[in-house]
Amino acid sequence: MEAGGKHIQVKAHAKAGSNSAQYSAVSNKSTETIDELIIVVFTEDYKLKSFYKVPWREALKHIHPRGKAQRPELNWRAVEQFKQEIGGLLKQEIVQLFT
Repeated sequence: MEAGGKHIQVKAHAKAGSNSAQYSAVSNKSTETIDELIIVVFTEDYKLKSFYKVPWREALKHIHPRGKAQRPELNWRAVEQFKQEIGGLLKQEIVQLFT
């Protein structure tokens, strides 16, 4: 998507409490123009659990083939330093709908 003059790739996940997977499938084609990767993680009842805002150049360092299909994926622990505080996100009137 394009927002505020930036090209942003967004990944969203709804996860059951029993699901410990912390990966996003992320396309990393060199022909893509992307400035930022946003990862939004919801609980199984769609409450906001985590929000990552990762500069694309940093995300590229952590995208690796994984599993039998060797699908390019990013482990969220690798970008933990880009995890945002839920209370510090913009548009709190909207964020609070999901908390």
